[in-house]
Amino acid sequence: MSNESSKTLENQNQEPKSEISEDTLTEVREMFSALVKLAANADQSIQFPTPEEIVSTNHYIILADDQLQEKYRSLCSLDTAESVGGFLDTQTGDVYIAKSHKDNPHVILHESVHRSQWLFTNHQGKNLVTSFTGQLAKQYGFELQNQGVIDLNKGYLSCIADKKERSELLSFFNPILVKQSSEVLEGLTEYATQAGLATAAKENANDIWVAYLLKVLKVDKLQRLLMQGERLTQSQAQESILAAALTGEISKLLPYYGGSFLQIPSH
Repeated sequence: MSNESSKTLENQNQEPKSEISEDTLTEVREMFSALVKLAANADQSIQFPTPEEIVSTNHYIILADDQLQEKYRSLCSLDTAESVGGFLDTQTGDVYIAKSHKDNPHVILHESVHRSQWLFTNHQGKNLVTSFTGQLAKQYGFELQNQGVIDLNKGYLSCIADKKERSELLSFFNPILVKQSSEVLEGLTEYATQAGLATAAKENANDIWVAYLLKVLKVDKLQRLLMQGERLTQSQAQESILAAALTGEISKLLPYYGGSFLQIPSH
């Protein structure tokens, strides 16, 4: 194969990089920067990712809407008709945006918050999904091994003598934990997205997609519980939640999640 033919084939196989307008990227960087400033008020010791690290054309990939849905289902191993405007590849940290949303600051900021969680966790030498799920697992009385896997022999499971019963119980809890971690993470992410949009006085700042509505309402409840339990002002509670949303570190929030967040379905 000639060099020219090889280059042509390589170009065909490459996914298109960002087609997001510079105006939109600048706008999202400014909103993300405002979120970092607010979150830093809660904990000055946290090294938050910078807007330049997060909102970078090197990590935003635009795909046709149908291609994006197909890639989303493939990467997430989902058999669902759920339509998404964008998503984060948790293996690479790249953000995929549907072409119809390439200049939608709401979608891009939401995915930028996810990328911030991924980058912060990655800098700690951890996996975002495993780390976040592991934090919630502790609320159920589980203990984790170093790699983030639930330990069959410690914590709540150690109360069960039969190893087979421990394995069966864990297999029951695993999908619950994955679902719960996804719902909590999405709620925090959209809460931060709304706060970012509000800093820019965007007209759609209160336009919460139906899929996020209940999740964000739960975070609103969490904010009230933080205010009561920690004697914080509304602004201080918001800043604490934003710090968790930008980092994926929710250990300080866990005591206030309660049953409305971590419900075990009856069966």
